Amino acid sequence: NPSWQPRRAVYKRGIGKDVDVGARGFKELWEEVLKGAMGPHYYLVRAVHMGQIRLCVFARNDIMPAISRVERGSQATGVAGVATNKGGVAIALQVCDTEVCFVN
Repeated sequence: NPSWQPRRAVYKRGIGKDVDVGARGFKELWEEVLKGAMGPHYYLVRAVHMGQIRLCVFARNDIMPAISRVERGSQATGVAGVATNKGGVAIALQVCDTEVCFVN
C-alpha cells in the first residue's frame, strides 16, 4: 500500500548468544535482511556486533537530521573477560534533545 506510513520513529533489533549463526558473513547478511524488512522508510543508524550478540538501530528517514551523537560499545564478560560468549552490546544516540541508549 503506497499510502502506508511507519508509525514508530526508531526501532531496535537484537539477537543474543544462543542463536546459531552458522555461516561466515552472517553480520552482513543479518543487516541486509533487517534493512529489507524495515523497508525504504527507515535507515540503519548503527549496528554493533560482538560474537553472536548483535544489535541494530533503525530510524525513519524523516528524523535523520535530528539524530546526533551516535556511539556504540561492547563489553565481553566471558572467559578471562575477553571471550565473546557472554557480555553485552549497546548503541546510544541523541534525538533532538533526548538521549537514548539501547542495550542487548
